[in-house]
Amino acid sequence: RCDFLRLIIGNMAAEAEPDLPVERAMLYLRCIQRIVSQPTARRWAAAEGRQGHIFQNDIPLLLLSFCKLFSTSLPVLSLLLPAVNRMCWLVIDFWADAAPGRRSAAPC
Repeated sequence: RCDFLRLIIGNMAAEAEPDLPVERAMLYLRCIQRIVSQPTARRWAAAEGRQGHIFQNDIPLLLLSFCKLFSTSLPVLSLLLPAVNRMCWLVIDFWADAAPGRRSAAPC
């Protein structure tokens, strides 16, 4: 599953160019919303290795690309902002635990 998800996110990132149609961006954002809303997303977001990297790095960078490309498109922003919010909540435990001087929190 991890390799498949990385492939999907990679393909989306490769297409995140200025000529990407708004409709396609919205489709990708709906897909990301479903990915980050899955019950396993919280566990993956706090994981080490490839699974964690998807949620701690790949998806946030993809969302940032969409922010830059579609900052004036209300339909895209209406999908983008909830996805960004969800990603922040998913990885906050990881980043808090990774902070210097912090103990590891109990697993969820």
